Amino acid sequence: MPVFKNADQLYEFYRGLWDAVEAETTFGKKLEEYGLTLKFILKNPDACVWVGPGKALMGEEANQEADITMEMLADIAHDVWLKKLPLTKAFVTKKVKVKGPTASIMKLLPHLESVRTTYPEYCKKHGIPTS
Repeated sequence: MPVFKNADQLYEFYRGLWDAVEAETTFGKKLEEYGLTLKFILKNPDACVWVGPGKALMGEEANQEADITMEMLADIAHDVWLKKLPLTKAFVTKKVKVKGPTASIMKLLPHLESVRTTYPEYCKKHGIPTS
């Protein structure tokens, strides 16, 4: 059974998550510093999330170009953010398909850790299973 019942639930969760990440971490500042944007294309449920400095877009408005695009199952994203699946292993095994300049991806990787720190607590606060 998927973690998120539908795209609406996923969007509501991710909108709040990115607000929390922006408020509690330096991730947004790093995106701005590096001049990068990200797009997550998720499947089951199908969803699109675009993240840039100071904002996150969901659904149709997220369907725009980004410097780095990551495509994966929504449940794989959940496992990556919970640290159940190491990000590098997800890339190597193609569970996460990444497109974008390798130098930009490598520069941003360490900063994704702040999302992985915020995510489990955010799940607990919002009743999303973490085990």
